[in-house]
Amino acid sequence: MELLLNMTIGGTAVACVILVLKLLLKKRLTPKWQVYIWLILAVRLLIPGLPESDYSLMNAIPSAHNFTVAEGTGVRMVSESSTEKESDRSAAVRKVEGNFSVKSPLTGIKHDREFAIQEQKISVLFLLWLTGAIVLFAYFTVIYFSVKRKAKRLPRCKDAGILQIYSECRRDAGVKSDCIDLRIGGNTPMTFGVFRPVLMIPEGYTKDELKLVLLHELCHLKHRDALINFLCCTLLCVYWYNPVLWYCFFTVRKDVEVLRDEEVIQMTGERKQYAKTLLKTAMKENRILIAATAMQNGEKEVSRRIRHIANFNRPRTFISVLAILAVLFVGAACLTDASAIDTVNVEVGEGYFLKIPQGWLDGQGDLAGGSVNDSLGGELTFIGEDSSHFGGASFMQVEPGDLEPKKIELLLPSHSKVKERNVLKDENRTFVIVNLDMGTNPDQNHIFILPEDKSDMVFNVWADSTEVSEKELLRVAESFQEDPYPQGYQPEAPYYKNWRITAEKLLDLYFTNYVDTDMPVSSDISGYQIDHLQPMDEQELSWSLVFHPNIAVFRIDYTLDTAYPDSYSFAGGDFKIGSGNKTKIYKDQLAVFRQDKSGMARFLGFVRTQDRSELGDVDAILSMVNYDDPDLNPAAYRELKTPYIGDASKVGRIIRSLPLAQYSNGMELHTDREPYGLTVNYDLTGLEDIVFESDSERAKIDSRGWELNPYLSAQLYKNSAILLSLIDNCSTVEFNIYGLAEEGIPYTYSYQKDRDTLTTELMKDPREFTETPLDYENFFRQLEESWKNTNAVNM
Repeated sequence: MELLLNMTIGGTAVACVILVLKLLLKKRLTPKWQVYIWLILAVRLLIPGLPESDYSLMNAIPSAHNFTVAEGTGVRMVSESSTEKESDRSAAVRKVEGNFSVKSPLTGIKHDREFAIQEQKISVLFLLWLTGAIVLFAYFTVIYFSVKRKAKRLPRCKDAGILQIYSECRRDAGVKSDCIDLRIGGNTPMTFGVFRPVLMIPEGYTKDELKLVLLHELCHLKHRDALINFLCCTLLCVYWYNPVLWYCFFTVRKDVEVLRDEEVIQMTGERKQYAKTLLKTAMKENRILIAATAMQNGEKEVSRRIRHIANFNRPRTFISVLAILAVLFVGAACLTDASAIDTVNVEVGEGYFLKIPQGWLDGQGDLAGGSVNDSLGGELTFIGEDSSHFGGASFMQVEPGDLEPKKIELLLPSHSKVKERNVLKDENRTFVIVNLDMGTNPDQNHIFILPEDKSDMVFNVWADSTEVSEKELLRVAESFQEDPYPQGYQPEAPYYKNWRITAEKLLDLYFTNYVDTDMPVSSDISGYQIDHLQPMDEQELSWSLVFHPNIAVFRIDYTLDTAYPDSYSFAGGDFKIGSGNKTKIYKDQLAVFRQDKSGMARFLGFVRTQDRSELGDVDAILSMVNYDDPDLNPAAYRELKTPYIGDASKVGRIIRSLPLAQYSNGMELHTDREPYGLTVNYDLTGLEDIVFESDSERAKIDSRGWELNPYLSAQLYKNSAILLSLIDNCSTVEFNIYGLAEEGIPYTYSYQKDRDTLTTELMKDPREFTETPLDYENFFRQLEESWKNTNAVNM
């Protein structure tokens, strides 16, 4: 009963998908593909077990499973005169219990609903189904023998002219079999039988009409359409209660006839004559015939086919190819079964997670909060249906030497004995598989995971061998991976007519990527909604508009839907949790976008809350944009490296490639004595009074009251660091800034940085970062954090 129910649900879903697809592609699929698409439904209805796939349509539809017969209790009625007090007893009532579940297409989790039905009712339903199947089969059998008896009564064709036409048509249609019994008579042209077919042709056709009729029926024979009809009728006997499949059955018959019409027209080119011949064969009734094909099935159907013949235009090749690809895609989704094992991503510490079968965690309600205990040696527990503890996952920090596969027994349970040990390796991890004899307890399988980038960490996944096989446990261990950070994804798209349209497109790409990324249950997101999107006031962005006219900043409110509300514990960012822990609400976030020289726009990300509180909104934005500057190519800068400050050509090229180069107003090379140095002049007077910031507590005529804008400070810090890393014998760099303070007061600011100070701030000589391209990329990433730390200390 479970199998029949699931086959019905799956078959109905596939049938509906096919009907919708045929409706959408009605004029884009050729008649041949209109028929071939039904093979998908046939396979789904005939084969109960198909390959599993995460992309199967069956993942998104309900399924019944775990049908068992159990003893329930019920009251049994007894006679009052009974000598025993049976009325006080409860009699056993057998029930069929099971689960009805639907897998979420977003999270992959199956939501189960238990049910219990009295076995007696199930028996009644089964008897009803069996009765219907037998009655319909008997009906088809009666029709089959009735048609067979009528066919035998018809005279065999002996007319030489008809036989000559028949021979020519067999050759044109490509039918080689000579066991076809040609008889004259009947109400409509018909092919009957699977193994020794009978071809019945009514009288009254002209020579030209007879040729078209014979070609049509011979095409049926060539493609074994009678066998297809027999299989369809057999399936109807099994699924007789399903109205969707009855509709599909009649649709298949129509599609097959249209396909044979097209084949005849292609062979003869007689479109008008064929339509007239088809009209001549029309009957008023539409009968279901088993193991047979008839040239027509009622007046209405003939009229429809004639309209199709008159109006059909073969679709363009490109459109047909796209339509066929759509059919194949639907076929792949419909001809696979749902994934048998539902897994959830659970954190196991230190920024890593495992894909663990949900059934191993069901006993914990909230999936153990989505992660192991954060304390040293914390463990995630695997609990069975009977609430027994059969395994777990844990991590520990140990001495690096103890991570050698041969020393891994130091981490094994006490009173255990190693039965077998194996070591597997891949590019990023080492697996040490240990089979333990636990004495009186069930034997255990332990898989220790040694990630290559963690020299002092070991992760352990273990389970009782009676509950989980070594192969299944290894599959779990192989899912071990580092937590992804989709927030770092920076989508690109062409710049549209305005920044709002562009921003909406880029945000959609960003959030979709966030939703689709495989995340642990503690931070998994299933959907999003942008509640408010507003450009930031241009006055607030005066600095960015001067130095970065190609950026845009929007204030945004948005909501993220959590995939696992009860287990969600992600603590990053400034947000509120909505009703029922189902949503994560962000208010007044700053989204930053940038357009490059090629016209492509990119979403740089959201400004960090911490940076906004420490630096203020504007400087936090500028810091982010400055850090992300695509023109600062580490590989290109490294090629400009020179050992001598006296190489004016290369030094000049470096300066011209740095941000603020458009304001450069000469340089001075100090090479007369050590320590050698460099002075670069920037003329920013054209920017008027936005170069410097004033201290309201000091007089504006007091030069000590003026401070350089924080953005310029950050950029000069980065420029000086780059120069000190690329010019080997340069020990100091000085920038002279010429600008105007408020009320047009001219002012000069001097910024200096020496190598020793920078080495202390970076904890490494900047020249050492240039040894490899990767090192220099890391150098660029460290500059921003170093400036923030230095700036925070000075504040």
